[in-house]
Amino acid sequence: MPAPARYGPPDGNADFRGYSQLVAATFGADPDAIAGWLADLGTANIRVLRNNGDLQAGLSIYTMGQYFGGRSVPIWGLAGVVLPPQRRASGLGRELLTACLREQHKSGPPLASLFPASTHVYRALGYEQAGCRLTARVRALDIPAPAAGLSSRAVSAGDWPEIRRLYAQARAHDTGCLDRSQAIWERLRRVPPQGMLQGLLIEGAQGPEGYLLFTLARRDGTLRLDMTVRDWAFVSPRARDALLRLLWVQRSVVGEITLQLGPNDPLLQGLCHDNNAQMVEHLVWMLRVVQVPQALAARGWPAIDAEASFTVTDDQLKENTGPWRVRLRGGKASVAKARAASVRMHTCGLAALYSGFMAPPALRRAGLLQGSDRHDAALAAMFAGPAPYLLDFF
Repeated sequence: MPAPARYGPPDGNADFRGYSQLVAATFGADPDAIAGWLADLGTANIRVLRNNGDLQAGLSIYTMGQYFGGRSVPIWGLAGVVLPPQRRASGLGRELLTACLREQHKSGPPLASLFPASTHVYRALGYEQAGCRLTARVRALDIPAPAAGLSSRAVSAGDWPEIRRLYAQARAHDTGCLDRSQAIWERLRRVPPQGMLQGLLIEGAQGPEGYLLFTLARRDGTLRLDMTVRDWAFVSPRARDALLRLLWVQRSVVGEITLQLGPNDPLLQGLCHDNNAQMVEHLVWMLRVVQVPQALAARGWPAIDAEASFTVTDDQLKENTGPWRVRLRGGKASVAKARAASVRMHTCGLAALYSGFMAPPALRRAGLLQGSDRHDAALAAMFAGPAPYLLDFF
């Protein structure tokens, strides 16, 4: 009988190189770029399965936050989950992810988040779809001309603290958006070797009110450029108009502009003119509640008085299983074990409810919520919020 695989950080440079090469091969990526990304992330944030020195699977971890209810909840963002081609469908992926869940439950943050390559694999481990990531494309010539307003200037090296402040101010109440770690900011700034990150800071009377970060690439056989927006934010209506104007004025040299948007974002209102913005990519991300009471206590809540009890079933982490009571008083939550509950949900249902991706009626239709509907109105009010989304991919 073969010895069980050992789970843990890379055991020296050979493990690190092996995992780096496996990631590059799995995703068809440039090996040097992957090695640089993993070096920035650090070996402490990599986990592998090995057996007798043979690397069998691996993943990477971003330690960061995600905004729920206006508060940053600590998460592990999982990325680079890979197995060699000959070991897929062997159970090693499940073994790796289960070991990671147990480690996180013991000593990590209360939530895990990821973009799934295969939804059913993660759903079997208690993850559920919890939001979207939308990519839009619009012709610069189709952007309505906004009024002139705030001025802008090129971003300098000393502006990054201000950019990070503006991002947090703009996104803290956008459900699901990342409270970015340093590794995510570094990834944002990293562009292909032939590219160059450009930035414009929108100036207000009392200081910056927005920014635009982008790259340009020439279309084959033409003199036109295409713009890829790497990041953007604004904190006032006039800064939104200034940002739209920065996109609009590119029409003399730019053909198409590609950018990520929230499903109900004010910027989309300004870009859309006769439905001219085309959604070219719709990705879903998944959420896993790893520590039930800690996750419920950490998020923000609406300023209401409400109470609901529900029983959670967790097939991997038995400590989460059982009845829980959440009581809100003026937007402050207390979470405790309950004696009993007439509402039942698996961790998949809790994840979709937690992010506000699905309300109780939808959860019931999906089979993710069972039992009495006595607390449905309270649950809907407690977990209500903006449509959850991510701008970042990891």
